[in-house]
Amino acid sequence: MSIKLIRQYRTRIVAVTILPLLLFLLEVPSIAMPAYQVKPVVRNVHVEFDKDVVIVTFDLVAKFGETYEITAALVKEDDPNFSILLKSATGDIGKGEFAGSNRRIDWDFKKDVPKDFAGGPEYSVEVSARWIEKGGGGSWVYYVLGGAVVAGGAFALVGLKKGGGEPTSAQALPAVPPGRPF
Repeated sequence: MSIKLIRQYRTRIVAVTILPLLLFLLEVPSIAMPAYQVKPVVRNVHVEFDKDVVIVTFDLVAKFGETYEITAALVKEDDPNFSILLKSATGDIGKGEFAGSNRRIDWDFKKDVPKDFAGGPEYSVEVSARWIEKGGGGSWVYYVLGGAVVAGGAFALVGLKKGGGEPTSAQALPAVPPGRPF
């Protein structure tokens, strides 16, 4: 296909490929998170010690039946760069349906903190929650719209009228048309 032919049909190509893509990208934020979904809130975090285990209790104010990822970290009040994730923790941590009150995390802190860690009142445990979409809900939209954009672009390029453009090097014309007098 020659450059002149592409230039001749560029508005058609742009309309078929670029316009749907732009409309799709404008719609993505509304698909990404449902309007009814409210950001989960962690409240009433309490820390207790029981020998070598730290017991963290909290309430998760969120929609029941939804999946959330709960993470927790040991932080230092006067040092925003200090943070130790609770890796050796069990209970209501990780991914799951944790909405409700009196959630509990049992943390074997000796496995996560340095051996010379002294502790103190300036340390606390921060618990956070993040909503997780079940089953990849809207991923099929990406495939369908992406396929439509590709198909539209292919149609715009291939669906042009045959013989309506300039000849390419593979379609060389004879020097003298046969059967025509001069």
